[in-house]
Amino acid sequence: MQHDNTPTTTVGGRHLSLRNAVVNEVRERIINQVFQPGERIVERQLSEELEVSRIPLREAILQLETEGLVRVLPRRGTFVATFSLKEFEDFFDLRETLEPLAARLAAARATDADLARLRTHLSEAEAAVDRGAQDTIARSNAAFHQEIVEIANNSFFRR
Repeated sequence: MQHDNTPTTTVGGRHLSLRNAVVNEVRERIINQVFQPGERIVERQLSEELEVSRIPLREAILQLETEGLVRVLPRRGTFVATFSLKEFEDFFDLRETLEPLAARLAAARATDADLARLRTHLSEAEAAVDRGAQDTIARSNAAFHQEIVEIANNSFFRR
């Protein structure tokens, strides 16, 4: 094993698994209140909307349950967790601290291809705002922020 300062990159190391992509998409929808607190998440509908099978969606739901973002109730379904105002404030305090770090790291590490992907996400978001397409706005916003995290290439952001 090599222990120098050479960055270790594996094939596909900067790409998300399907499960992680679904986790990030649903997480952003919860954070941006596209999915309202207490709302039931219908797996069949969401898997069709995201164009994924139910297996990665179920894996994503398990991850989101461990993060406290959803509650899975036996024989009743999956529901968006409800949070107190204090919990939301705490979450955004943490996010306000971490996002500038991710942006700084991404700015230092971004390639021309990375910047092109960011511009694409930004253009998609701007077009969605012009159309008033809330789902697309949330999806583009999530993709933009996830791209920054991926470009930052810090394993702790991906946990």
